[in-house]
Amino acid sequence: MDYVKRISRIKPEVSSLKETYPHDLQLYCTPPSGDISLAEFQELALERLKVLRIVESVYVQTDIESDKRLSTVLSELRDDNSLSYYVKLLQGTGCGTHSESDLKARRKDHISHFILQLAYCSSDELKKWFISREIELFKLRYSSLNSEGLQQFLKISSMNFVPISQNEKEVIKEYLTQSTVGYTDTYIEVHDFYKVSFCKVTDLVRNRRVYVHSGFAYIPDKELISVFVTVLRMQLASALAYTKRGMPILNTDDRLFTLLNSLHNTYTGDDFTISDGAAVPIESLDALSKSSYPLCMRFMHDALRAKHHLKHEGRQQYGLFIKGIGVLYEDAVRFWREEFCKKMEPEKFEKNHLYNIKHNYGKAGKRTNYTPYGCLKIIQSNVGPEQIHGCAFKETDIKILKQKMLSYGLNSTAINNIAGYVESGHYQIACGKYFEAVHKCPPPHAVIHPNVYFRDSQSVLTNGNSSIGTGQSMNGEKNEGKQTKPDPVMDDADDMDIVLSTAVL
Repeated sequence: MDYVKRISRIKPEVSSLKETYPHDLQLYCTPPSGDISLAEFQELALERLKVLRIVESVYVQTDIESDKRLSTVLSELRDDNSLSYYVKLLQGTGCGTHSESDLKARRKDHISHFILQLAYCSSDELKKWFISREIELFKLRYSSLNSEGLQQFLKISSMNFVPISQNEKEVIKEYLTQSTVGYTDTYIEVHDFYKVSFCKVTDLVRNRRVYVHSGFAYIPDKELISVFVTVLRMQLASALAYTKRGMPILNTDDRLFTLLNSLHNTYTGDDFTISDGAAVPIESLDALSKSSYPLCMRFMHDALRAKHHLKHEGRQQYGLFIKGIGVLYEDAVRFWREEFCKKMEPEKFEKNHLYNIKHNYGKAGKRTNYTPYGCLKIIQSNVGPEQIHGCAFKETDIKILKQKMLSYGLNSTAINNIAGYVESGHYQIACGKYFEAVHKCPPPHAVIHPNVYFRDSQSVLTNGNSSIGTGQSMNGEKNEGKQTKPDPVMDDADDMDIVLSTAVL
């Protein structure tokens, strides 16, 4: 994908979009061409990243049945107005209409996919994550296709599979019945079966779900997705390897380089800066830590109360968290001063620690109103000896973690369930299960930020949706947060365009 600075802009015409995007679904074989602004480049990247993270959060939750995944993802997408066009794509039945909004949605889908290829081609770990999420998204969209949409997709994808004839089906019907697990005789009679090379459906062959004869697999129309998933996986692996070789071209632009290299760690949820009127008294923090804190923040609060000190990284992580839940600047200064001065002289606190609190609240330095850390940043932080920050599920020895949760009143069944997710590396899912164990109900949203956890906890306790019956609720208005924007790495985006061409990819 070649990126060149241009002043002019090309507005995509509807007629050309009809030719380029005849269907809601695609295999992303051809990179996009045309001009987009840097601002749109950044916007599309963040929107698709949000979608992939939503898809990931749904797929890793084993308690969500496979046929409920689409509706769950759609529900999450509808909560964000900026992702409404993905709702349209996921609800599409295939070729659908060719209204201007449909075509623009397909264009955004196409371009955003290739932007994320640029951001996720640099390492094997990022490639693996991206391919897995894109395939999960593809499966959800494929599942919404009707019969006409499927035939159109087969046609435009050059998958010229022809159903076997009725006579051939009758000859092998007995084998189809025996081999195609879960399909009734009636289904086999009325639905098409396709004869494809077994190499294209190795997952079906491995799981013994299809009839194989003379190197060919006979698959029902419902299982054609296995073919497309195989093709898409190979296509993405090849494209990412090729994209990585072309990346040095982009490294000359510092703004693009910064955006693409930081995208995976970008938080895409709400911004928890303090809104007017939102205030949580510091006298309530002990009770709130027991009722509404995620485990990472509860560990740090308990450590602060016990040792009257936290190292710098811990002060940053916990200090910004309590700022986000509504602790005002004056109260924050009082909170930290009272706790630290139990072990140090007030003059030392004023000299060594007061400035950092001012800085976090935007009252010193660059005067930036800093926002609390999200889960990705916390999980990926480096935690050294005697430091108490980072993700509690990742950094705590599993035996100590179990003992801690037991002391917090969790039962052994819930603890073992949480520990299973921890040992599998699904720390955010483990945090969601911890929420469920504490509140006796699942969290309203996927746990992607400690302040989201806190907000959802307060909502459950305040609205009486928990069987706990009592809970400490914060005083003042609830901070709903604002939509966050990424770091301003593109100050003059309006004066720059990006040309996406097929010259490199």
